[in-house]
Amino acid sequence: MSVKHRDALIEMWRSRILRESPTTAALHLVAARALGDADVRADPTVTAMIESWVQERDAELTHEQGEREAELNAQMRPPDPAPLRVGAAAPPPVSADPALLTIQRLTDELRLHLKNFDEHQAVATLARIHKLREEASHGITPEQLTALARQVAELTEHKLRVESEIDEAQEAALAAAVIGDETLLEHGLRRLAAVHVKYPRILTDGKFEELRERIVAAGAEFEHRQAARRLVDRERALAVEIKKLAEAVHRFHDAARTLPHDADEFRRMDVAYNRVLRDLSGHDAEWFAGVILELTDLLAEAEDPAPEAARHVDRFVASVRSALSKIRREIAEIERESHSP
Repeated sequence: MSVKHRDALIEMWRSRILRESPTTAALHLVAARALGDADVRADPTVTAMIESWVQERDAELTHEQGEREAELNAQMRPPDPAPLRVGAAAPPPVSADPALLTIQRLTDELRLHLKNFDEHQAVATLARIHKLREEASHGITPEQLTALARQVAELTEHKLRVESEIDEAQEAALAAAVIGDETLLEHGLRRLAAVHVKYPRILTDGKFEELRERIVAAGAEFEHRQAARRLVDRERALAVEIKKLAEAVHRFHDAARTLPHDADEFRRMDVAYNRVLRDLSGHDAEWFAGVILELTDLLAEAEDPAPEAARHVDRFVASVRSALSKIRREIAEIERESHSP
């Protein structure tokens, strides 16, 4: 599958998965269609991408369903009745300590940053809590502060491990793409997709797409090199074929000029020469047109080849035409000499 076809296939199914999955049941249906597509099954890279999007969308739907249920439960819960105390006066409002409220708010923010794997904000919020603790000397115990600092340190270590796993998976996928190893490429993309689903705030959508495009580009470069190699190999084979014909004709021409025509060696060379003539008869205009089409197709496989590559093919075709013309002129010369006294 070409890179352009693969990208179009990926974009088509990604759009369908997002558009046609308002519920989990609908998601399962569109996922079954996507993974059952013949082109998808034939390409492990596309399969891995679709599986990752399905997992991510399933997680989103589960989260949205949980939020809706929590909101519905909150709406249906009756308000707590106020205690009825006959003759009792309402208690005076308690004035909250501003420093204590600020530390509590910052502590809640810190827990949210930890949950979201936001290391930068977590470290900044912890520093603000430290500063308030030094100024107010209350609101949070040293043990609580130590526990928060430990959680931030654990977050940093965990994020480094996840980022290291991302780097390893990316390098493995890139290396596989460069050498055209589909098995290792699929494994690397699956690792990246798994990290993206599990830690979407570390390997974000934008970063994941950037890595995927880089890997696809590396695979495209391999495909271009392979296409160029096939073109060069075919040109070499044609060049060898034409060269053998030319050398065989020239050897017989020399023999016809130097050897007695009744000699055994000449008779053997005459038999070989007639085989060459039969082979050469197959190198007619139709054969030549087929060669041009074949080389053009091989050039097109490179996708957006450089202008110099196209000019090179043109020069090679011209050289084949010239070599065949030279061979036929020498054959005509042999024919004339054989009839001359």
